[in-house]
Amino acid sequence: MSENDKCINCKIFLAYHKPAALLKTDVFVPIHVGRDVMIEKNKDGILSNSSQKWIIDNLIGDNTGDNISSKNKNYCELTSQYWVWKNIDADYVGFMHYRRHLNFNVEKDYATDCWGLISREYLDNYYISDFKLDDESIKKLVSSYDVVTVEPWNVKNAGSKNNYDHYKNSDSKLHIEDYDRALDILRIRYPDFVEDIEAYNNSETGYYTNIFIMKKAIFNDYCKWLFDILFELEQVSDISNYDLQEARIYGYISEWLFGIYIYHLKRVTALKIKELQRTLVLDTDIIQNPNSINVCFSTDNNYAQHCAVSIASMLKMTKTNKYIDIYILNDGSLSDKNKKNISSLVTLKSNVKIYFLKVDKSLFEDFPTLKGTHFTEAIYYRYVIPNLLNNLSKVLYLDSDVVFNEDVAKLYNTDIQDYYIAAVQDIIGRENQKRLGLNVGKYYCNSGILLMNLDLLRNDNIPKKLLDWTITHKRIAKWPDQDAINVVLEDKILYLGLAWNFQYFLDDSEMDFNPEEFERAKQNPKIVHYIGYIKPWEGKIKRMYGDLYFKYLKLTPYKNYKIKYFLKLLKYQLLDNLFSIKNKKKNGKHYKVISFLGIKIRIHNRLKDQEFRITKLEKAINELSLSIQNEDINK
Repeated sequence: MSENDKCINCKIFLAYHKPAALLKTDVFVPIHVGRDVMIEKNKDGILSNSSQKWIIDNLIGDNTGDNISSKNKNYCELTSQYWVWKNIDADYVGFMHYRRHLNFNVEKDYATDCWGLISREYLDNYYISDFKLDDESIKKLVSSYDVVTVEPWNVKNAGSKNNYDHYKNSDSKLHIEDYDRALDILRIRYPDFVEDIEAYNNSETGYYTNIFIMKKAIFNDYCKWLFDILFELEQVSDISNYDLQEARIYGYISEWLFGIYIYHLKRVTALKIKELQRTLVLDTDIIQNPNSINVCFSTDNNYAQHCAVSIASMLKMTKTNKYIDIYILNDGSLSDKNKKNISSLVTLKSNVKIYFLKVDKSLFEDFPTLKGTHFTEAIYYRYVIPNLLNNLSKVLYLDSDVVFNEDVAKLYNTDIQDYYIAAVQDIIGRENQKRLGLNVGKYYCNSGILLMNLDLLRNDNIPKKLLDWTITHKRIAKWPDQDAINVVLEDKILYLGLAWNFQYFLDDSEMDFNPEEFERAKQNPKIVHYIGYIKPWEGKIKRMYGDLYFKYLKLTPYKNYKIKYFLKLLKYQLLDNLFSIKNKKKNGKHYKVISFLGIKIRIHNRLKDQEFRITKLEKAINELSLSIQNEDINK
């Protein structure tokens, strides 16, 4: 790139009308089209308060200086073109959309679909790199031309004969008499364009979508010509009966007029015009940090291995190339070895960062814990996430006993702008709902997987409300953190499908789920949550989807882990049909039933009822375990 190329002032304005993936550099300037009518209903509905805030915080408006922002419902993205014409001075100015761009990678000719588009799933670093949407590449190419625009698209792909027929027949929201009226004005006011009108209307290919870059002098000439025509058309048109789509009349017509203008430039000037392929981003759902999916786990040394398995499954199932920032909450006692093991998982996927955050567990000294269970003070860490991650607006919180079976981006991109959290109902929700006096018709959510709206949680001081509720209701709380979340957040919980937190429990009779929905989730779970006491790493590999745990365990530094309860695994996997020992009680007497090759032997405990052990048989099992201890049980 020459020094002259570096010095050119090129501004490309990206039209946004709602929150979406943000592309913002020195060259790319996101602009909100229709800022003056933001609170009014548009083709996508009414913007929420949080959407309006995002727009104001991230986009410039088209309503300062000389502007037509209030006409956006009729002029669409042209309100930004008018604003740039009247208010911006640059060497080059251009226009694209929040989801449609140009491919500046002229060395590569990508395959396009029937609409002439190169589609990509996300606006990520790969998208920017593939199409050279960096400032340096853009300036280098643009500086060699007077006009850069789209490759012409063949309207026969839409079933039209030519460009005129395409306006006439392609869509019910377009009325050919409007276009004819615009052409009449053009012929009268600019007779030297008559030849270009006929040529363009009869052509099978056209320049659509109002995407282009021009030297500012050329752009000024184009705008003077375009708005001269459209403003007169507005004066002689009656669109009072048009619906919201039909009312976008002047934006639609401008796409055809732009093609006529390009035809005219090619015919009467020697300007250098470059045509580039168009690109399309399929998924533009907003992530507050456009380059990052934020995920949070809570763990300790006992659960570090299982947290690693959860992370490994998430990374292997994720297709997006967006950055993934993973935050590990712990009380500061997490060992260096476990930190190193978890940190090594970044090698499973590019664009991943892992951070360890210390939580002061003294905050929860007076909080109830469930003695005799696997629950610790860590269950309360999720309360303070909004304050710990105060630079983020959204995060996905997960317990460490989950395994992903779907792309995390599909869950993360759920719109929760008007909710505190998104969650899945709990397996025994009705009992808890009645116990806590929740409103009739409300679910009781499981707190193990929470998509959190951190902005709203902070704004409404929810962390303090959760802490206060837990202290004042600790005598009635059965599941302390989960109860508090359901009571305090009750009115602003978005409930997700069961598949996003598939809670398999051995006793189906206790489940409160809709049987049909549960069966669908069971057949295709998106996240498996190993709830309760029965964990696959404790020998219960037979439990539903226990094999998934060991599949992803192989991808972690803990892959050589030997199950703590190895005898249980032997019993379940190797000896289930050959040998078993079961405790029984009948008429107040305790005994053991030994099954071996189908033969059952009952041995009464005549010594100490609960302490009797069949040492010889257990020794035999131990010897059997030693003979296969070098086998990798994870294979």
